[in-house]
Amino acid sequence: MRILCGTDIIEVSRIKESIERTGEKFLNIIYTPTEIEYCESKKASKYYHYAGRFAAKEAIFKAVSGLLENKFDISWQNAQVVNDERGNPRVEFLDIDIKKIKDMDISISHCKEYAVATVIVETHSKRQSTSLNELQKILSVFVYASGVFEFICLVSYHFECVWLVGTFNLFDI
Repeated sequence: MRILCGTDIIEVSRIKESIERTGEKFLNIIYTPTEIEYCESKKASKYYHYAGRFAAKEAIFKAVSGLLENKFDISWQNAQVVNDERGNPRVEFLDIDIKKIKDMDISISHCKEYAVATVIVETHSKRQSTSLNELQKILSVFVYASGVFEFICLVSYHFECVWLVGTFNLFDI
């Protein structure tokens, strides 16, 4: 098993400006029709959801690009973020099959100015297992890079579930 992590943060205003400036051209390059329908259904808060989906796609690309022969084999339209029956985001791949992925988890969050997403991928790879200490380092880097100081992340570790819960202060890292 191998654990891969991708994260991205984007200013909501950048996404709003891109949509207002180019309209459907930007939307149709980046988002699938399903994602556009979801974000548009959010009315006044739609730009937060577009920014969250944008950050999610960037995080997905960062997490899975090492599993591809050519990182340009995946496009914006190949990764779709949808919500499950409980409202939790999940990733669907369209017109691309990444056989090495065993499981994937995604988290999206936004506030007034920013949207952030993190993707954790578990692979079928035979590489030496990632230790709990290595996972904590990965998550510490995410916490530091994104400015998010509190997190809860469920990670499948072999056949057990490990809850990593923490509160960090930049000065403690």
